[in-house]
Amino acid sequence: MSDRLTCSLGDFSQYQILPTPAHTILTQACLGNLLQLDGCMKNENIKDFPLAQYAARHWVTHAQFENVASNVKEGMETLRVFDPGQPYFASWVGIFNIDLWSSNIPTPL
Repeated sequence: MSDRLTCSLGDFSQYQILPTPAHTILTQACLGNLLQLDGCMKNENIKDFPLAQYAARHWVTHAQFENVASNVKEGMETLRVFDPGQPYFASWVGIFNIDLWSSNIPTPL
């Protein structure tokens, strides 16, 4: 994603990664990782999912980049990660709960 690669006179320009497709892929990978969770994510079995903490914390940041959310909107709408009746939402919030100071259990918007 470096501007130096974009302007490079050598063969390095072929290694440039465009930010929007990169964030789109990272968003999809994070959401896919969250779908691997079984709803009973505890500290002792989180080690079996090494990317789960990253995915839970950062998928939103990747999705907010430029128009990435619109690129993955259809997939996000059909994923069970956001369904409070499925175990995935509880696992996501259990791994990364931005509202730690709150005693309320967050629910999807």
